[in-house]
Amino acid sequence: ESKLKISNTPTNGYFLSAQSGNTGGLTWAEAGGGSFTKIANADYGSAVSNFTYTNCFTSTYSMYRFIMYDIDMAATNSELQVKFLDSGNNILSQWRQQSLKNYHQRAGTSSGEGHIAFNGNNFLRFSDDDNNANTSDSSYLEMDIILPYENKFTTVLYKFYLSADNGYNYIHDVAFGFLSDTTSVRSMTIFNDAGTNFASYKSTLYGLTR
Repeated sequence: ESKLKISNTPTNGYFLSAQSGNTGGLTWAEAGGGSFTKIANADYGSAVSNFTYTNCFTSTYSMYRFIMYDIDMAATNSELQVKFLDSGNNILSQWRQQSLKNYHQRAGTSSGEGHIAFNGNNFLRFSDDDNNANTSDSSYLEMDIILPYENKFTTVLYKFYLSADNGYNYIHDVAFGFLSDTTSVRSMTIFNDAGTNFASYKSTLYGLTR
């Protein structure tokens, strides 16, 4: 290094980058961004009706991705939902959301599409249909959570594939919700409206590095 002309001092984890406009043409730079870093995961281990990612939103990231799959319930007639909490574990309200959905009958040929909208809830509803209790046909959820920690309106873009208890499968793939409140979000809880225990799930939360 002493024989190279480098424009700045080294930092652990940085790499040497060619920068023609800098002194010597070489600069220590941060490794390429744009990747997701795993923050935490939560998998089914016992009969629970909800689980929480505590203090998962921090100043480190401005965007997060949450993936949950192999979702199955111990009984039918329950709707999957998420609630977000502030630093005092208070549930944040005033969510506005819209979703387009397509559906197809599992054992038939009936299909169609629809639209749902919810306003003012203290949780996000991923669907207006209930979860199935069928381990051979599980559901899948993906959420992008944007600016939760900052004092801005938190936005959630989501995709939800639902194996429903009415004999249909649904996909909500043009769906969003926003919190009309600038309170900083710190934690989130996945639950269902009936308090039914999960039979299985796997989930991971990632933070996006720019």
